[in-house]
Amino acid sequence: MKKKLVTFGISYCIVFLNVFMTIIFGPAEIFMGNYKDFGVIYSEFGWTFLIGGIIGSIVIAAIIALLPEVLRIIILSIGFGVGVACYIQGMFLNKGLDMLGATAEGYHAGKTEMIQNGVIWMMIIVIALALSFVLKKYRVKIAVFGSLFLIAIQMSGYISLFFTADKEAFQYAEGELCLSGEEQFTVSSNENIIVFILDNFSSEWLTEAKQEIPGLTDGLVDFTYYNNADCNSYSTYPSLVRLVTGHELNPTVSVDDYITECWNNEKTDDYYNLLHEHGYKVNVYTPELPIICGSKNLSLATGKLDNIAQESDSIQVNHKLLYKTLIKMSAYRYAPKCLKSRFNVGMNEYSEIVSYADNVIATSNPNFYNTLVENGLKVDDSSNYYQFIHLNGTHEFINDENCQYADGASRMQTIQGIFLMLNEYLDQLKAVNAYDNSTIIITTDHGVARNMQPIFFIKEKGQKHDSAQESNAPISLNEFVPTIVNALGEDYSEFGFSIYDFSENEVRERTVYERSQDDTYPAVKRYDGGNAGQNVYHVYTYRGNLYDFQYVYDNGIYDVIPMVDSYF
Repeated sequence: MKKKLVTFGISYCIVFLNVFMTIIFGPAEIFMGNYKDFGVIYSEFGWTFLIGGIIGSIVIAAIIALLPEVLRIIILSIGFGVGVACYIQGMFLNKGLDMLGATAEGYHAGKTEMIQNGVIWMMIIVIALALSFVLKKYRVKIAVFGSLFLIAIQMSGYISLFFTADKEAFQYAEGELCLSGEEQFTVSSNENIIVFILDNFSSEWLTEAKQEIPGLTDGLVDFTYYNNADCNSYSTYPSLVRLVTGHELNPTVSVDDYITECWNNEKTDDYYNLLHEHGYKVNVYTPELPIICGSKNLSLATGKLDNIAQESDSIQVNHKLLYKTLIKMSAYRYAPKCLKSRFNVGMNEYSEIVSYADNVIATSNPNFYNTLVENGLKVDDSSNYYQFIHLNGTHEFINDENCQYADGASRMQTIQGIFLMLNEYLDQLKAVNAYDNSTIIITTDHGVARNMQPIFFIKEKGQKHDSAQESNAPISLNEFVPTIVNALGEDYSEFGFSIYDFSENEVRERTVYERSQDDTYPAVKRYDGGNAGQNVYHVYTYRGNLYDFQYVYDNGIYDVIPMVDSYF
């Protein structure tokens, strides 16, 4: 009996090393550093993972303990090697690792990089396996004490999380503000300004899609497409809050200070006052509240946005998706580079973990499309509507050409599904007689790295074309708010230039800020106190079109502005 207990104890140490690292500590550490993105508290998963991990380890260890000795030694030796390799991977071999959700294609390591990383893993596992047979006398001590040592190191980190994390990671805030989705599919019978922000959609991707998919944009016949637009700043932060408020990026201040500036300045006040004076309800729909609020809350936008509501007791947590997302994120951290792409987590998964029965917002392309088809558009006669709708766009390729969820969807399928969704929305606008009196803008917050220029379509109220128009005027997203003010029929000079102030074939100097990392500059903290991966802005200045931008980008012609702190 004693021998069986010893055998079980040895098995348990090695099994628990792997389970604790990937199922208990890994998800907890990832969550504590990103709890605002999840929108839940630790108790929604933490104790389940802890208790389940302990019990699961007991069951697995008991099964292994019953196996024949040679087979048991082989399994435990490989298990110990994998545990050591996972620890080394997470601590030392992930330098330069792509942040989850940063690119639409997900993580893809180079062949040489994967081979080198794979060799390290094989060496660790082979050494662990060889030692168990060569050093028979010491194999138990090596495996058990090695496992206990690594568990102890990580256990200390696990325990410290409970003393260092913000209290908001453990308890839901009372009276927390959120964005209500009650009117997301409502339009006015009078006038509308409707803005679609299709995240991460580059103009070059659209050009390629139009060549491959005939008639892709035929439904936008009354729109003008600007094929030489500029995003001004790369990534959803700071681009989204800049689009919502019209306040240009100030790279010399902290994230929170910049976001506070965005909501509290005279021009932004005047902008929202004009919208409200013209009878508009101003509604913003986005899953990315930290991007427009930072570590503050929506009280920053009180009096400006009209769809601010209190979170109710009707919070609904998709526990299955929460568990799956955290396990995949943990596996992404610890897996060898050749397997990391299997554990990619799209940003859209965050947005669907939590919902509120009273305040549901559709933020993924398929969810928006399916809700639109199922429920249609409602018409309100009491006010005008400004609808700012931020969808995942091409940030992840999650939908097929029918705008339905699809694993392994291609970029072309995703884009085709997006235009099916847009055409359905426009058709429904026409069906409720709200199309002609609507100003509609279809754009994005940014493009993709060297293909950073965004798509930009616009249809003004009452505008009709026999065929779609296209312009190469050098506009930028800095002209977004002045163009909205122009659509109101007001003088927009206070807010800058509108897109109509730039003419066909004009050459204009423009500047793009790209968040980046430069090890020659001091590291900075994240705005929420975590460890940051970015510490500088690369500032590219160019004259001309996308190809002129790509020249300065490819040749590394940029100025550097150190960050005060970082969003990521």
